[in-house]
Amino acid sequence: MIGTDELLKEIEKGGNIEFDRCFATPEFQQSFKSVARKLGPRGLLPTAKLGTLTNDVVEAVKAAKCGPVNVRTNREGNILGSIGRITYTEEQLLENLRAFLVGIADNKPEGAKGAFMLSCSISTTMGKAIHLHPKACDPGSNFFMLEETEQQ
Repeated sequence: MIGTDELLKEIEKGGNIEFDRCFATPEFQQSFKSVARKLGPRGLLPTAKLGTLTNDVVEAVKAAKCGPVNVRTNREGNILGSIGRITYTEEQLLENLRAFLVGIADNKPEGAKGAFMLSCSISTTMGKAIHLHPKACDPGSNFFMLEETEQQ
């Protein structure tokens, strides 16, 4: 969705927010002050950290369509990220999960020794977690991405 002041006025009035990401150039950033309270909690406010506040918006949109995943951690050492939406097929979700786990393994800190991933679980946004065997989540393991029946 592309828009300027008209779109911001609609959001400010309480209009539906029907987009997943919001991109902007730095000179347009000041215009977001009026809608920051609505976009901020939803993670839609453009920021340089997420790559959504940039001078090359076309390139940022292309990169976003390629599927970069925003990954974050918490105090307990959990790695949190999204691998798909409800509209994705099973194959797409498995491909994204594989890429997510390989990406984590590739970015393992050099000083980390022993087992890097002690446990692994997956869940929907508000759903109950399903715990996976740690070896099934470790790209260096022979059991990586195998189903439980195949592991035995």
